[in-house]
Amino acid sequence: MLAALLLDVNRMVSADSYLSRLRAALGRVRAAHAGRASTLQRCRAQVIPTATQEQEELVKRPVERWRIVEMEMWDQEAIDLVRPGFIEFTNDGTGRFGFIAVTGQMDCRWAERDGQPFVEFSWDGDDEGDQVSGRGWAALALDGTLSGHLFFHMGDDSSFRATPLAEDNTGNGH
Repeated sequence: MLAALLLDVNRMVSADSYLSRLRAALGRVRAAHAGRASTLQRCRAQVIPTATQEQEELVKRPVERWRIVEMEMWDQEAIDLVRPGFIEFTNDGTGRFGFIAVTGQMDCRWAERDGQPFVEFSWDGDDEGDQVSGRGWAALALDGTLSGHLFFHMGDDSSFRATPLAEDNTGNGH
């Protein structure tokens, strides 16, 4: 019985020692992480130049409704099957799209790539009554069109090109 009691006491001492070492290691990890966050912020400040007013206006430009005029996987007749194909971005960081019988709501993250507005997004929605989801991206091209790619989770993917709705000459731009 005394041996079992001594073993339990040794385990407790070992556990206390282990917890002390674990707490010290956690403190070192937290301190290192705080330093890395500062380094990351300094690197971002050096790498990402401050946007000019003109660039800021460009970043705001994609926040509107766009007419999908081309997709890699489907022709225009298919794209416009239920309604004219569109993708729309709003000021609150969300958006939506529709083509064929697919509708989706987007959660958008804006950035700039090669001096042009760029957005990455996740989305969820509906395809003929089936719940679907995925991700995608879009970038504003120098010619004023929007080019991007939509990915269905565990399914199809397609590049797309869109024009500002104001330039839609089909009369179907809803």
